[in-house]
Amino acid sequence: MYADSLLFGLINSSVENASRWIGRPVDSQKMGRDLSALCLAVFQLSLVDLIPDEDASSRAIGGFMKRITEQYENFAFDTEVTNVGIDYIRAAGEDFRNKQKKESFPTMVPLAISNITGLERSHQNWPVCTETIYSIIENVLQTSRAALNGVKDHAKLV
Repeated sequence: MYADSLLFGLINSSVENASRWIGRPVDSQKMGRDLSALCLAVFQLSLVDLIPDEDASSRAIGGFMKRITEQYENFAFDTEVTNVGIDYIRAAGEDFRNKQKKESFPTMVPLAISNITGLERSHQNWPVCTETIYSIIENVLQTSRAALNGVKDHAKLV
């Protein structure tokens, strides 16, 4: 199974279970698009270090983007998706620069929870959402390593 298939399965599974971890019914199309933007941003961040060859990295990301666009019409051309992805990457960059942090993504995860669920930190389901988003990020990071297998013949690893 290819990495983009694994990530797509992760997104679908999360959307199916979202009502339970958010605590209310959800719009599955919107939730899928929002989770896809998060996964794509984390996937892209992880490939920067894994695949220094820009062409190989672009192919890996392009494959994932193609799969998402097949599911969610115009995903690749949606400026809102682009802006949210950039916000996630900036938040992750801030987290990487913060050497005093106590958790992996203290800026990006709350941003993702707010964007994806619409919940505030004071909501009773915030801890469940936090755990779920961290699990998704962890799976994306693990899956991105699997993506390296698909492009390693074309990537120059240093």
